[in-house]
Amino acid sequence: MMPKHWLKYYIQVFCAILPLITKQGGARTHRLRKLGLPSITNKVIGGVSRFGRPHGAILFGPNNLEGDWNQIWTQTRTVPEKLPAVPSGRANVRFPSGVSVRPNDTFTSGLLLQFPEIEWETEPNSMYTLMIVDVDIFRPESPVTNFIHYLSTNIPGSNIMAGDENFQFIPPFAFLYSPESGLVDDPNFSHRMVILIYKQRSRIETEIEQDYCSPTVFNRLQNLSDLVSKYRLGVPTAGNFLRVKYSSTTNKFLCKFSACTGSPFPAPLPGINDSPECQSYK
Repeated sequence: MMPKHWLKYYIQVFCAILPLITKQGGARTHRLRKLGLPSITNKVIGGVSRFGRPHGAILFGPNNLEGDWNQIWTQTRTVPEKLPAVPSGRANVRFPSGVSVRPNDTFTSGLLLQFPEIEWETEPNSMYTLMIVDVDIFRPESPVTNFIHYLSTNIPGSNIMAGDENFQFIPPFAFLYSPESGLVDDPNFSHRMVILIYKQRSRIETEIEQDYCSPTVFNRLQNLSDLVSKYRLGVPTAGNFLRVKYSSTTNKFLCKFSACTGSPFPAPLPGINDSPECQSYK
């Protein structure tokens, strides 16, 4: 039998090399660094940083994973309040941090920093549109309730890298802010992020790829229903959804968005978006 101290050593070695053998998208890792956030593969192993501090955590999720597919969408009111119909099939979603998404799982942003591996059932010679959308945006002055975190069209089969990327990936994050209270850390607050795949009728002619770090990032505030109508997409052929909660990682996004847009986002927040790196994008 292997001595306990040797077993502990092998576990540590395996955890150290695991990120090196994980399949990664080099271009998207580059974009993550451009955003100014830590790379999961360099900083995080199993949701805990190499310095021993929690970086992201799975908070809760349904135990009846293989239960009624329609029920999880309707019981959470995701359908019909946010989507008109339940996706026909399930999209398998796995993030490089090691977490797989079960419908209605809740995460902090620290586990969602890199573009996930997404798989779905395809039909021969078909093209697809993939969206990752925050469906819980609320702005009293605006009827828009969605923010597009990712959009790619003309995907042959499930080969996402071969599609036309229209909106680069912005990792999911959520925050609750009020002018009276500032940022509110409410344990019951979360935003739903839906991952949706639509089979296209034909090739879609779309706008050029948009960089997220510019004032035009707020062009991503669009209603999902408008995009579906614009591209004649119909009902999603596959999907999944998760919830994301506020965490310390969220503050990094508020800082970076402030730098990218040239003004404090969502408002001046001392200690969060007032440091030098939050003032201008380099």
